Amino acid sequence: MAEEIALGVLATLSEMGFCGRQAAAAAHGSELTALIGLGLKAPVPSLMKLVTDVPRVLWIGEPMLPPSPAHDWRGPNPRARVFESGRAAWRALPEGRFRCAVGRLGGPAAGNEPWHNLETALGLARVCDAVAVTSRDQVAPLTLAGAPVEVVPYGYSPHIYGALWPSGERDIEVLALGGHSGPTCGRRREWVGRWRKDGLNVTVAENLWGESRTAMLRRTRVVVEVHRFPGTFVGIRLAMALAAGAAVVSEPMTDPCPFVPGAHFVEAAVDRVADETRALLADEPRRRRIVEAGQALLAEELTMTRSLTAVLALLDRAAQGLKERTASTT
Repeated sequence: MAEEIALGVLATLSEMGFCGRQAAAAAHGSELTALIGLGLKAPVPSLMKLVTDVPRVLWIGEPMLPPSPAHDWRGPNPRARVFESGRAAWRALPEGRFRCAVGRLGGPAAGNEPWHNLETALGLARVCDAVAVTSRDQVAPLTLAGAPVEVVPYGYSPHIYGALWPSGERDIEVLALGGHSGPTCGRRREWVGRWRKDGLNVTVAENLWGESRTAMLRRTRVVVEVHRFPGTFVGIRLAMALAAGAAVVSEPMTDPCPFVPGAHFVEAAVDRVADETRALLADEPRRRRIVEAGQALLAEELTMTRSLTAVLALLDRAAQGLKERTASTT
């Protein structure tokens, strides 16, 4: 998904009259005039540390946990180290049934991913000019640790999610998106298994990307969402489902803004998701109203153009600050 967002950002920048490209750690140079780091995965950390002579904005969408008052945020977080070690060991396994089985077992490292994300974000916040996060619930972990941050969701772009699609006739009743076999997906596997035993016909879409995923969503009436980590903001999942004309039943998010429960999606405690899904399947007019309201939000308010306008404003302020610092040292 990160690659799709990057391509969507570049396409939108081009439509706005800007020239942009994807940069790799070894490909930076004097031709760069500004840098937007999308997320926390490579090569973003190395680029943000290597490129120091242009304004830099870090734009984060990964889940993070609030910092513990008992933890010294100036030093390494042991929970983050556990996650990184566990992930490295799992990735070192050869592809096949054994690796899949290990992934399904999960382990103590799996639940520490948000701590790893937070530690990475805090380290990058110290070297970047500005930090933007995609949801309001991500503000507290960074600001409590002393990092200034602004909220800029990843906006809707047809280059990422496809054109807004009518919510007409569909042959897949219920779809569960996302990973189900990895070490951080045990909670999702458990609930999908329960719903299937309870008679809910859930289709699992794993390792689907781009046009294949969009095509399946356009056949789907309701997408059910179980978070890998409870409370996580899943704006990308909501946007891709709504754009394709599918309604979403999701367990609660800590702060779903700008999406509104009851208007743009159905919110239910995880043990009530199946019941709410059945109710929505039985009420097609309501399902279509939710999709139409969600698509109006994507088209009118939550656009990638608006999001990038906010990020470019951060870059402008960073550029001015860089100019002033340079002038003061000469």
